[in-house]
Amino acid sequence: MAIVSTAIDTRERSQSRLRLWLAISVALAALVLAVGWRLVGGREAPAAAGAAAASGSPGDMYGIAPNVYAWLTERLVATLESATPADHAHHGHDIAGAEASPGAKPVVLCTAEPFGIEPAGATMPGAVTTVYAHHLCAVVEKGRPWDFAVKMAGPLVAHNTNPMDIKVVESGRGYDERVKQMIPAEYQARALIDFGDGSLVKRLRQRYEDAAK
Repeated sequence: MAIVSTAIDTRERSQSRLRLWLAISVALAALVLAVGWRLVGGREAPAAAGAAAASGSPGDMYGIAPNVYAWLTERLVATLESATPADHAHHGHDIAGAEASPGAKPVVLCTAEPFGIEPAGATMPGAVTTVYAHHLCAVVEKGRPWDFAVKMAGPLVAHNTNPMDIKVVESGRGYDERVKQMIPAEYQARALIDFGDGSLVKRLRQRYEDAAK
């Protein structure tokens, strides 16, 4: 039996197609508006570092396994904060004169952000021989504001020995050349920029302000 389309059938199909295209257009417009709102600073739009952190482990931005990143970060901070003035001098820090009280060991608070490891791709902390990281340390002095605290910062090289052996890239003239000498080529660009996760510095500042009261 032949099927014959009447004028009524044609109009109904046209109206159905029109309603479908209208629905699709409305959905697309809503999507574009939502994306645009987030890009121009909607309250739920995260910063780049926050987005990276929200996607998983902070180490994801550097391709470091979460367990390795967490373990190395904790060990770096513990080593830096427990160091004696002589240890700090070996690290490349000069904290002479920044004492909590005459003869007392200065209280030093630190944070660290590993951005490279050897061997690359290691999935167990014990397999790491060397770590490259940003660090920031502040010497706590009672009543001294954070902005005026004695601070040490920059990239470092740490050998995963016991105890951990740390050497900081010294600032000043020839800094870029020292970075090239101490940091492998694949990590040099990362070494020459600041922390990827700004929340680390914020947390260190809060710890300092609490301790300096």
